[in-house]
Formats: sequence, C-alpha cells, structure tokens
Amino acid sequence: VPALHSLARRIEQRAGILVEVRGSLGERLPEDIETAIYRVVQEGLANVVKHAGASRVTVELGRTPLEVTCRVRDDGRGFDPGLAEKLYGGMGLEGMQQRVSALEGKMDIQSRPGAGAELRVSIPLGGIECPRAS
Repeated sequence: VPALHSLARRIEQRAGILVEVRGSLGERLPEDIETAIYRVVQEGLANVVKHAGASRVTVELGRTPLEVTCRVRDDGRGFDPGLAEKLYGGMGLEGMQQRVSALEGKMDIQSRPGAGAELRVSIPLGGIECPRAS
C-alpha cells in the first residue's frame, strides 16, 4: 500500500490527475501477489494518463481471508473494452491479464464511451499465511 501511495503521488505530480488510494490490505501479502497488484495498478494508471482524459482516479484495495481485490476507477472519456487492443495497440491490457491469470485471479474491465472506466482485479489467497507487515 505505501508503494501505491507513492505511485499515486508521482502520477499526480507528472500528469495533474488526482489519484486517491483507499483501503488497506492489513498484513503483507506474498511477494508475487504484491508485485502483481502493484504492476496492474501501475499499468492501469499509465493507461488513464495516456488515453482517458480523466481528472480523477480512485484505487480501492480490499482483502478477505480468501482474496485480495483491487479496483481502479477513472472519470475519463471511457472506451469499448472489446476494441481497446485494436485501437490503442500495445500489450498493456494483455500483460495485466496474464499477470493476474498466472495467480489464478480474475480481471474485468467495465467501461463505455463517455462514462469513465473501472478495472477490477481479484486474486485468491488460498489460505496462504502471510508474514506480518514490518
């Protein structure tokens, strides 16, 4: 979570977009899950900066005993998720999906033109014991 706050501040300074990080994950997660969440949020924010024309983004984190969740929502112009790779090229969305799938997680994008976008990720914890945050 501290790394996401730092990322948010850098995006705010560089792009002039308000980025709010909400929620907590409690104890530290396994490193591969922490890395995946960070990279997905990083790519999601990069996409907002490049394509959305947004003024505000909210990153929400949550955790249950069974899963960790993350949502990245913006108030930008929105898009048709089915056409995103064709329109914008690159490997961003595909890379995020691969990262999440490698951890048996799920990723979903909800958007439509003129209505902003929301990226949702859930990754199962599968009863993994996590070390306490230091």
